[in-house]
Amino acid sequence: MPNNTRIATVGGTTSKTKVVGRVTVSGQKYSVEELPKKIKGGFVGLNKYAAKELKIPNNLKYNEVITVRDGKKRWNRRTIWHELIEQHAMRYGGLKYPEAHKLALRFENTNTTPKEALKWYKENK
Repeated sequence: MPNNTRIATVGGTTSKTKVVGRVTVSGQKYSVEELPKKIKGGFVGLNKYAAKELKIPNNLKYNEVITVRDGKKRWNRRTIWHELIEQHAMRYGGLKYPEAHKLALRFENTNTTPKEALKWYKENK
């Protein structure tokens, strides 16, 4: 994968990140990057919209999600899926972080797409 590292600033800390994959979900392409350590505030994953609402300084793009390097693929998959659902709910559903986070927690261990999770939320709120 060409250009698989970059410098990311998250939570006031600048770190070298590794692009570990690219994923297309609900027609949207995302870049998935790993940090070598936890994000300030103890977060193990982050997206642009949550970072903005939580006032965590960052240089993430709208189509990037960050996870912390862990080595457990299943755990990272859950974190990545959580971030994708959360970001989709905030970006397209207008949800605030607390609601988007709860929604993401509900569906992070499933194969429910972010679009389907947001539809479920709107039908059941």
